[in-house]
Amino acid sequence: MKDNIQNLHIEKGEKATITITGEIVAPFWESFRQTTINTLGKDISIAGFRKGAVPEKVLIKEIGEHNLLSEMAEQALKQVYPYIITENKLDPIGMPQVMITKLATGNPLGFKIETAIFPEITLPDCKKISKEIFDKREEVTVTDKEVEDAILHIRTMYAKQKQTDEERKENKTPTLPEITDDFVKTLGEFKDTADFKEKVRASIKTDKENQAHESKRIALADKLIADTDIAVPEVLVESEIEKMLSQLKDRIAQAQMKWNEYLTHAKKSEVDIRNEIKPEAEKRTRLNIILAEIAKKENIIPDKKRLEKEIAHIKEHHKDAHEENVRAYVTHILTNEAVFAFLEGENK
Repeated sequence: MKDNIQNLHIEKGEKATITITGEIVAPFWESFRQTTINTLGKDISIAGFRKGAVPEKVLIKEIGEHNLLSEMAEQALKQVYPYIITENKLDPIGMPQVMITKLATGNPLGFKIETAIFPEITLPDCKKISKEIFDKREEVTVTDKEVEDAILHIRTMYAKQKQTDEERKENKTPTLPEITDDFVKTLGEFKDTADFKEKVRASIKTDKENQAHESKRIALADKLIADTDIAVPEVLVESEIEKMLSQLKDRIAQAQMKWNEYLTHAKKSEVDIRNEIKPEAEKRTRLNIILAEIAKKENIIPDKKRLEKEIAHIKEHHKDAHEENVRAYVTHILTNEAVFAFLEGENK
């Protein structure tokens, strides 16, 4: 393949983009002429001829010589582009933009390809950053009032569930049940009221500890983003915007509202929404790149058993989902989780 390419030049641009220019020698790209004619001939119908049996001269006249050459060039570039990427150890992202700069029979085929690549990144001392954040330990306490408020909420929800249809119609305030040994046993595996209150307190403490841990993870992510200089490819940001927009549309649909109705109610256009979510999309993209680089550097991969279990769970509930897409999604989520676990280490 190397001998079929000449004057190859690769130039790095801004935001992790590259421009590849070069030429494909005439004998190679013109070798695609007959296969291209055969492929195009299968789908063209011309009066007086059976489909797929149109004489070559008639077919070329119908297609047009320039269109034929353009299709030949496209087929040749499909062979050449992967070779250039592999040979030069490039890491492209998304679909490349391909332009033909010179197209004439008997001459080299000139081309220009622009694509985004995975950005170069120099990581900060991630373990040190994590230690500084997770070493700041604060005692998690639960006040009596928090326990009382939680129990009041439980009593209120229980009363509403037990409220009769007639009482709802009359808009009566439901009567709250008294906290007794018999009552708490109807709520779950509680020995008595003391056991119930103790477990409510423990549950509140666990929730507060989880919230504190999540806050530290967010602080860690923000610090990693702030301390890492990355030229983020626009194609990745756009991909994240599309993902966030799709999730928003799903939530709107679940709320029994049409997308156009939501936009009208919010007095915004879809462009407005895209612009609003772009900063968060950029932030998420930066973090994903950082976590991917840490995973690569530290050889972090998700647990295989958990990976297969999560994939099977999703496929069970979304039978039409393509397995490769599900696998990529779950691998991404579990890898990020594994990276955070690695950074936190013994600091949890």
